[in-house]
Amino acid sequence: MPLPATQNAVDRQHERAPRRASEVECVPMADLQLRSPVPGATHPMTPIVLNATERRFTFRGLPQAVGAARRSLLDWEGHFEPDLFYDLSLCVSELVTNRVQHVQPARGDQAELAVWRSKLLVRAEVREHRPDVMVVTGPGAEVRADWAMFIVDRVADRWGVDRRAGTLVWCEIDLASDGRSRAAPRARGRLSTAPA
Repeated sequence: MPLPATQNAVDRQHERAPRRASEVECVPMADLQLRSPVPGATHPMTPIVLNATERRFTFRGLPQAVGAARRSLLDWEGHFEPDLFYDLSLCVSELVTNRVQHVQPARGDQAELAVWRSKLLVRAEVREHRPDVMVVTGPGAEVRADWAMFIVDRVADRWGVDRRAGTLVWCEIDLASDGRSRAAPRARGRLSTAPA
């Protein structure tokens, strides 16, 4: 599918986006290049929803899931300015990194990665069914260095943790009226005030 050249094209594409799960476009795994680098290994990410404005995957705590999360967004690259796309990719991979570092893959628990974009913002989230998933907010909080959420805090406009139904770790990046760039310069160095 060719990438839209104007915001009007993005808006029209958004209006045509599937509305029901039965209308969602299915893309073969090979087309997404999400395969594990180890022959015969389990795919690090399994697509659930793939359309013009949303990406949704399930994954386990495999280290390969971090790179697969970044690659899952590659066909969106033309929708954003390079710096914004880099920030989005970085935030997505760090949300997945946080999950991979703090949940043992041997348990077999799966998480869900969702990324979607609208005219105003891009949002990424990782949802766990368990409410006890640890979210470390900065380096030095544990014995080993843990930079994932520290990086998200510095790059995203907002982030937080919601434990009402499992654990949902999310972040958002604001878009300008062109839908491709940031809305305004952001203050760096603030930590989320979301409840843990």
